[in-house]
Amino acid sequence: MPVSKAILSCLVVSLLGVLAPFSNAQTTKLTFDSGAGSDTSSPPGYVDASVYFAAYGISMSSITPGTQVVIINNNGLYGGTATVPPSPPNLLTQFGLNSAISFTLTFPSPLTNISFTRAGLIASTASGVTHPQWSAHAIDSQGVEVPQLSPVGELLFGSYTNVPARTFTLTGSDITSLRFDSDARNFAGFSGVLLDDLTLSPLAPPASNVNVTVTPTSVGSPAFTCGHVSVTDSITNNGGTLVSNLKLAYYLVDSNGVRDSRLNGGRIVTLQPGQSSTASTRLGIPPVTHGGNAFIISVCVRDVTDTGDVACSNFNSTVILQTLNDVGLNSVAGHPLNESEACWMTYVADSVVPEIGTINTRSVSALTQAAYVSWWGLKEGTFFADRGFHEPDPSFPGDPLVNLHSEWAIHRITTYLGPFDPGPDLTQKGTTWVVGLAGIQVRDTGVADLVNAASTAGKSEQNILAEVAELAGFDSNDPSTGLKIVASAGTGTNFEKSWLMRHPLLGMWFEYAIVARDCFPVKGDVKRWCFNGQKNRNVFTQDLWAPDATVALRSISDISRILNYVSSVP
Repeated sequence: MPVSKAILSCLVVSLLGVLAPFSNAQTTKLTFDSGAGSDTSSPPGYVDASVYFAAYGISMSSITPGTQVVIINNNGLYGGTATVPPSPPNLLTQFGLNSAISFTLTFPSPLTNISFTRAGLIASTASGVTHPQWSAHAIDSQGVEVPQLSPVGELLFGSYTNVPARTFTLTGSDITSLRFDSDARNFAGFSGVLLDDLTLSPLAPPASNVNVTVTPTSVGSPAFTCGHVSVTDSITNNGGTLVSNLKLAYYLVDSNGVRDSRLNGGRIVTLQPGQSSTASTRLGIPPVTHGGNAFIISVCVRDVTDTGDVACSNFNSTVILQTLNDVGLNSVAGHPLNESEACWMTYVADSVVPEIGTINTRSVSALTQAAYVSWWGLKEGTFFADRGFHEPDPSFPGDPLVNLHSEWAIHRITTYLGPFDPGPDLTQKGTTWVVGLAGIQVRDTGVADLVNAASTAGKSEQNILAEVAELAGFDSNDPSTGLKIVASAGTGTNFEKSWLMRHPLLGMWFEYAIVARDCFPVKGDVKRWCFNGQKNRNVFTQDLWAPDATVALRSISDISRILNYVSSVP
């Protein structure tokens, strides 16, 4: 994170003839209100959607047996009192079952951009209005799901007030089909998602006259390793065609001009001719591999598929990376932190303390809560598995040391339970139960409380699960890994709950009350697992930071100083 801002001179790089543009071919908007197969004026007020789609060369497939995909007149849905079509009178939906259903649209040629609108909802009765859980998935010509920046869909919800329409977008360079999944769970008033204004933008052959300028303007320095750095830049489309799906990625480059590591984060832009996009981007800083502390940041334009750099330019300033050791804050209770422990401590100060502040309703500050739980994590070994009470498992799929994207503390529940195993069986004595950086027990908090806390922080359950999947090193759009985590939302399983609790915000928020109650009670006895002096078990990290309450409180005081220093740097 920057201590000060260095404003840099403009560096302009023109990229000519190397970027595949978005087509200036016609974008098609399907409103389901006119043309063949759209007349819903006669009973029963809906028609099978296959005829309408066929007129555009679009086919339907994989329709759940017992269901039908239809174009329906709004008046056919509770007499027109429950929905607001963005372009009346018709909507597209699927009905027939109130459980999990699905259908797929296949397009005649590849697309780069698909958008659609979930219809507005009217809470016209005392019981309000409900809508099913749903998700949309873009599929490429190889049958592989096209990654998106965040999941496209919504959880099942109900509301006692009107719900506005909401537009969603999927992007890619080779989208050939689109799948909609819905699940009313025998609760929602509609079987499937209510859709309108499906807009399709086709892929066009590359052109040679694309002219894009990327302009780095400012970067913060110095910054902490495992913290963040903020950069500002702009990109301008100087050509005559729409340019789509350009990804700006950022890298640390050492003093020899060698790329060290990619910063966590970035942004995707789509630009009309002559349009510019200027933004400040917060980027996470992973541990460096080349040594040294002086780096420049390189911004690279990439295709949205993220398969390679098209062109790069450098910010015209050096970023000085510092660690806790550099500022004399690398020990707790007289014991030095190893690289992983220092990295996680910085991460907590930089990212978790501010997030706790957004939901904090307690009289104790967010920083103090984080200090207590960080002490718990240090002494339980979750900040570094190798010297905690969980020895590393040889089958563990990732580096358990310093890599923020493959850290054991988020990646695992314990040594004996892998990231995609079912959640722990809490009815069995001796089962695995510790989860995440906070070292919280899965049995201690309910899913509803976790989701409500996330909502208070302005994040949906899917957002939280996508974030923690990415932090654990999994692509949240990969069906074989991260998307499994995201898709657990609303399932009511211990797998879902354990991944919610892996998120540092939720884990630390709920674990603070437990640590304070068990280890530092106002009244009553201290629990036997808090301090090694109670001879509960022989844990090396507990010997360092929790042999007794006196050392534990000294540790918490030292951790508070670390968190305060790092989190106070702008």
